[in-house]
Amino acid sequence: MNTKIMDRMNSKKTLPLIIAVALTLTLVLSLTAPAGAATVTLTLDFSANPADDSVPADGWWWEHDTKTLTLNNFSMLTGCSTAILLPADSILQLTGNNSVNASNGTSIYASGNMTIKGNGKVSITSKYDGINTDDSVTINNGTVTINSTAGRGIWADENVTINNGTVSIISPDGHGISAGDSVTINNGTISITSYNDGISTDNGPVTINNGTVTINSTYYCGIDADDVTINGGTVSIRSYDEGIYAGDVTINGGKITINAPADAGIYACNVTISNGTVSITSYYDGIEANNVTISGGTVTINSDDYGISADDNVTISNGTVSITSCSDGIEADDVTISGGTVTIKSTDDAGIYADNVIISGGKLSITADDEGIFADDVTITGGMISIITSYYEGIWAGNVTITGGSGLIKTSSSTDGIWAVMCNNNLDVDDSIPVKGWSGTGYTVPVFVDFMYSDEYDDDYETFVSDGGTPMKNIWFGDGAPSGGGGGGNSTGQATIVEGSKPANTQPTQPATPQPETPQPETNNRNTDTEQTTDDNSQNSDTGGSNSMLILGLIVLAVLILAVGFFLYSKYGKK
Repeated sequence: MNTKIMDRMNSKKTLPLIIAVALTLTLVLSLTAPAGAATVTLTLDFSANPADDSVPADGWWWEHDTKTLTLNNFSMLTGCSTAILLPADSILQLTGNNSVNASNGTSIYASGNMTIKGNGKVSITSKYDGINTDDSVTINNGTVTINSTAGRGIWADENVTINNGTVSIISPDGHGISAGDSVTINNGTISITSYNDGISTDNGPVTINNGTVTINSTYYCGIDADDVTINGGTVSIRSYDEGIYAGDVTINGGKITINAPADAGIYACNVTISNGTVSITSYYDGIEANNVTISGGTVTINSDDYGISADDNVTISNGTVSITSCSDGIEADDVTISGGTVTIKSTDDAGIYADNVIISGGKLSITADDEGIFADDVTITGGMISIITSYYEGIWAGNVTITGGSGLIKTSSSTDGIWAVMCNNNLDVDDSIPVKGWSGTGYTVPVFVDFMYSDEYDDDYETFVSDGGTPMKNIWFGDGAPSGGGGGGNSTGQATIVEGSKPANTQPTQPATPQPETPQPETNNRNTDTEQTTDDNSQNSDTGGSNSMLILGLIVLAVLILAVGFFLYSKYGKK
């Protein structure tokens, strides 16, 4: 056969195969080639609000009228001092996946107010501040991830407001979110890991209304501000220093978990809790303040020091309070309990230590190694009380007055149920309040009513033991006490304390003794990070599923192209 004819036939045979292979390689390369625009290396400066401009190939558009910079699969890696400069009242619109890396400075700077919105993502890496504004930053939605190696994640001279979206900040040598005036979180998911304070203000409040806020401060406070108000949401704090450090702390709702392994949980001038769930695990005081007021909610404290420590007052009128502490459960000048359920377990000290203790309602349960209540003056006018001590008195006070309520005081075999010492008419029980003591196995210690003459300080005590000194280690008082107690006041106006064995089948109705709740330590941020990673993985799985379907479709198309090529090859081959 003619050589030219053979060459032509061979060309016809191989051409379809070459076309098929080329198309297949094109598809494979399209799958493996990086998506998005080219990487920008020089500063983008819009600070003077220039005319409309865009470089679609680089993934950005600038709109002069609205001062809007849109990033669409934008990528930037620069060694300049600032990556992107924006004017006051600018908008950063996020579309697709974007990255801004300022290896030697600040990633995004605005000379005034700045708003971030859109459904896209931006990953910011900077040596110094991730985002810095001379006014305020508002994040409405989108996903913002910041890694600031030596600065702050977000800094605003005035305010930071997060309305929604996802904000993740890692600042290994600085603050997470910091503002001159205020930080407000209305919703969204915020995760902060920082060396310095997680969230801080110079001269204003931090307010959390909703959302999920997770803070891990490796050396300083979780939140440090003039005032902190939490109205809702889920707030988890782990901090080396105080969990919350503020002037006033107000909790009106939400779920708050604080783990301060080296300091106090909350340190403030005034702490007010009216609702929500608060769980604190701390090395020092769970709550330390001038005044602590609890009128609702659930408060659980597990402290290696004091549970609640106040320079002035602790007032509990409602809610559920559970304290486990090594030192005093509650320590203050004045402690007032008028409602709610209070459970205290002190493993090495008193349940309540105060100048004055007033109990007029609610349920109080104390389990303590030392005194149940240690005070100058104790006044009980109502409520249900249970005090169990291991080594010392149930109540040790200068003056004890009981005019209402009911309860049980139970001590060890070597101490007194009530020991009123110091001055005046020390133990005063209203004639209408039955008081009953009984002896039992190993119960050998009577109730003492001791006082020291006010003009003598040489340990010259007079001791009065009522009615012959029948053992009264266990004491019932109130409506449930067996008959025979109370009545018949003596010449000093005090009720007669009736002693004797506990009558059979006349056990009084014992007040409910709430069992101390085991405080749950704050979920380690590693777990929180795992949850966040799980969420991210779920999103990635959705995206990965879509990509997998696309890849599968393209592979099927490539196979079809190859099949067509081989068909044409076989057809030419027959000729």
